[in-house]
Amino acid sequence: MDRLLEATARAEHDHFWFRGFRKFVEPIIADAADAARGRMEILDCGCGTGNNLALLGRYGRTTGIDLAWAGLRYAHAGGERRLARATAARLPFSAGTFDLITSFDVLYSLDEEAERDAIAEMFRVLRPGGRLVVNVAALEALRGNHSILSGEVRRYSRADLKNRLERGGFSVQRITYTNFTILPLVVAVRLMQRVTGHVESEKEIAIPPAPINLALSAVLGLEAAALRVVNMPIGSSILACAVRDDGGIRRRTEEDAGRRRNTEATDPQNEATEGTNSRARAELPGGAGQPCVPRPASEVPEAGPLPREARRGTHGFPCSTLAALA
Repeated sequence: MDRLLEATARAEHDHFWFRGFRKFVEPIIADAADAARGRMEILDCGCGTGNNLALLGRYGRTTGIDLAWAGLRYAHAGGERRLARATAARLPFSAGTFDLITSFDVLYSLDEEAERDAIAEMFRVLRPGGRLVVNVAALEALRGNHSILSGEVRRYSRADLKNRLERGGFSVQRITYTNFTILPLVVAVRLMQRVTGHVESEKEIAIPPAPINLALSAVLGLEAAALRVVNMPIGSSILACAVRDDGGIRRRTEEDAGRRRNTEATDPQNEATEGTNSRARAELPGGAGQPCVPRPASEVPEAGPLPREARRGTHGFPCSTLAALA
């Protein structure tokens, strides 16, 4: 991970991919600021080197969390102070703290349980009506050398990411593929890597010669302009904007319960065990036949303490100290 952060720190200011990404995401951040009607409290989950905190800082007060000390040191050296060492799967903030949460190229590196926890935690610390902006890697067929460097666990389809966010209670407002215009180049590179064998490599994140970098930056700039009015049909990344919907989890739970009841009603084998299942359901909180609905965010317990070096953090909640970086 330190190698990835070092390579990112060298490239993210000028590399065509990062330039394109910032042009893709900034209009969505601006829309969130308009909806919030004022400066926002913003959390970047997995802030890495902190470069995106500068962009987000134009729209509100930012806080960055990351598990990698190397990334936090880069962010601190760049002038960021509202930082904490924490995992997105266990955020050290109270419910309803933030107007906007971003998670750029983080979810795909988490295992299934940690990813579910991270989505649930981001839902918890968002204010009602707050927005989540997520960027992830797309299309399993595009797995390559960079996937090894970045610790990639999965790549998503648009439908897959939408379903995962909705199951976490979010209402997805917009979801689109990105990097559509450079997809032929990405496909060619990844096919070549598949033929020669995947190895950890920083080549894809190295800045290419200036004329090539400038040309590809311009191409992605045109795509960013098009994204203001249309979604891309395919691409190597997916960008999503979702809203905290307080009724979303309850509706999803009720829908799942309804599907289970329909399945049980059409399966004769379930009749033999229905008596046992009914007795088991009667022991659940809420009683027999009642769906187990998650508690409101206000009733969810705070995240537990982080390591012993934790102190009172930027929001008055525990976070690992960065005093050693000062």
